Amino acid sequence: MGIRSSRPADDFAELVNKGRPRPRQPEETYSKAKIEGGLKVVAKHLASKGLNVSIVAVGGAVNTVLLKSHASTGDVDFFYSTKDSGAKDSNIVHEVMKAGKLAEKELKLGHQWLNNHTTIFIEETTINDLYEQAIKQNEKVFSAKGLTVYAAPWNYALMTKLDRAAKHMADAVDCKKVGAGGLGKEIQVLIDKLAREYKEGIISGYVSYFVTSRVHHHHRSEPN
Repeated sequence: MGIRSSRPADDFAELVNKGRPRPRQPEETYSKAKIEGGLKVVAKHLASKGLNVSIVAVGGAVNTVLLKSHASTGDVDFFYSTKDSGAKDSNIVHEVMKAGKLAEKELKLGHQWLNNHTTIFIEETTINDLYEQAIKQNEKVFSAKGLTVYAAPWNYALMTKLDRAAKHMADAVDCKKVGAGGLGKEIQVLIDKLAREYKEGIISGYVSYFVTSRVHHHHRSEPN
């Protein structure tokens, strides 16, 4: 499935609301095993309610569990298909958070180990599009009866990393200058992921344009 955009440049800028403060730092960090243990408790609770929920994870949880580029992360930050508290499915987020509290008590996790703070930065007009793109991308961080956690679209993940890097360094788009062991490594993993998808013909628009240079760089670097 492709990741499509009718207004590439505008959509890229609109995905994140940069004017709001970030939530405070998490209390502790969680390994892949701890995250999966917590999500299993969440899944069990949701299944007991007759629910089968799909949510989208961003940031550290994706890096730690799916990409394995981090040994641990401070939380599992997710979003659902809407931010509207009056929407038909708004109780889904409530049930997920309630299940997260059960896991917190059972496994002695921090009280923000599972949260949806990321919705602060996503406009209501784009959150459903991101949700649908994540489902189509079909990169699963976790899956069990009652709960499936998908990775956020790679183009969105890359954009947020580059935005974060740009705030720290004027020339941060150069991953080597960011630092191979930190944010630069995260950016590199995402660029490589998108480059592979570009070669397989499953992405387009601004993402194709961005990763083309990376694909060509690989070709020039490879021995004949």
